Amino acid sequence: MTTITIKNGKNISQTKFENIEELLAHFMGKMGYGTLLPLDEEDITAERKKIFEKALKTPKSKMLNI
Repeated sequence: MTTITIKNGKNISQTKFENIEELLAHFMGKMGYGTLLPLDEEDITAERKKIFEKALKTPKSKMLNI
């Protein structure tokens, strides 16, 4: 077990996590951050492919600059 102290932070609702991945997912969900992970060609589902193709057709003026 590891204890982490965050000074000047807010209390969090969940304090026990199975692993670091669960902790990171919790914080990313709270903060609205996402994770970009590369996919192998065979892992791309039809739904993901459709979303990707839609994104490619979106004009740059409608894209969010992050």
